[in-house]
Amino acid sequence: MTIRIDTTSDETQLTAAIDKANLGPARVTMLSPGSDRETALVVLEPTSPAKAQTLLRWLDVIDLIDATSGKWKKRDPRVRLNLRGRFPSGMYLIVACEFDERTEAAQTDLISELIEPQQIVKLVRALADMEYRAK
Repeated sequence: MTIRIDTTSDETQLTAAIDKANLGPARVTMLSPGSDRETALVVLEPTSPAKAQTLLRWLDVIDLIDATSGKWKKRDPRVRLNLRGRFPSGMYLIVACEFDERTEAAQTDLISELIEPQQIVKLVRALADMEYRAK
């Protein structure tokens, strides 16, 4: 299934296009507006019960470059998984999704295990599967 999003540097319009494509709920912030490497930061709603399944759908939309994960502070229980890629139009984006190690320990352990070897598709599929089985 191919999902197309008309890319724009307008945060409101891009948010609406993402929601219409069933790739949210998300908050969009444009990084480096007006530059030749304009990047959309798409943060998925951390409390969404289908955030990993949404992240999996993003893999059908973007040309994946790589992924990173981390915490804002060492004691922070939230692990943020960032997928970096490009829309087919060429616009760069980062899709971010948070997992809480207090309530999603298996997910955060899996992220720690698979992020360094960059097994991104395997990681996102496994996260979506965990989420589906938990329903």
